Amino acid sequence: MILLCLWLMLLALPATAQDLPVLYSVTGLAQGDTLNIRTQPDAGAPILGTLAPDAKDVEVIRLSENKRWGVVNSYDLAG
Repeated sequence: MILLCLWLMLLALPATAQDLPVLYSVTGLAQGDTLNIRTQPDAGAPILGTLAPDAKDVEVIRLSENKRWGVVNSYDLAG
């Protein structure tokens, strides 16, 4: 199941097309908060799942042109 995008706050520098796929870690979230995996690159899009504030090895397979959203594979979720 391949869906669209997720907004990521990531530890690594922005990747270029030749660097993908790459594994990232979620950063910048308070403990107890989560990062939403969404169906589209829009903060109002339906939520498919969440990532923990300390999630690691989140595979980003593609970035949007503005590099603020990325298509990710995380466990059994893609979005």
